[in-house]
Formats: sequence, structure tokens, C-alpha cells
Amino acid sequence: MQILVVLGYLDPGTGSVVIQAVVGSLLGALLVIKLYWRRILSFLTGRKPTINGGEAPAGKPDHHVRPS
Repeated sequence: MQILVVLGYLDPGTGSVVIQAVVGSLLGALLVIKLYWRRILSFLTGRKPTINGGEAPAGKPDHHVRPS
């Protein structure tokens, strides 16, 4: 007969750190996806990313004009 002795112990603090690392990793991954969503989408669809649907920003002229 063989006796198995386990000398490992994980206290509640260790479990808390593991849960914190998992949650932090998931939130970090979601942030990266949010920041690079247009690039990811354009890579998957094969289209070039456009800003504002290809239109000029509202309220700004296409060229710089000095007021007189």
C-alpha cells in the first residue's frame, strides 16, 4: 500500500490573487479589442478602415483659412 502525502496549501489570499489576475486579464483584453476594433474588423473583412465613413469632419474646413 502506498501513502500519498501532499504538501501544498492554497489559502484564501492566493485564490483572491488568482481571481484578480483573471478578471484583470479579461478587462485588459476587452480594452485592447475596443481600442483596435476598426483595425481588427478591417483585417477580417479585407476593407481599409475609414474615418467618419469617409466624410470630412463636420464643422471643420478641408483647408486652413486665416480670418481677415
